[in-house]
Amino acid sequence: MEGFLVLLLIAAPIVFGIYMGMEANRKLKILQEEYQTALDALKASTTKQNRIAALDAGRALAAHCRESQKVAIFDEVALQNDLQAYGGEEEK
Repeated sequence: MEGFLVLLLIAAPIVFGIYMGMEANRKLKILQEEYQTALDALKASTTKQNRIAALDAGRALAAHCRESQKVAIFDEVALQNDLQAYGGEEEK
């Protein structure tokens, strides 16, 4: 019985760590898909609403990828580059 308890105390944190890693990867994939969908919508129609949606999705993705969970200035520049590449100028 003691052996089982020791095994459980060793295995539980390992299993929990694996689960949390899988959950983080799942969230990352969802955020990447949302950002790509927003960029595709911007490419189809360069409206202000689509630009804002792409910025929001990009910022969520960038924040998720940083330990601080905050968007850095570098991220903002990269997002602007993506918006320019996908949407150019906003429709009037």
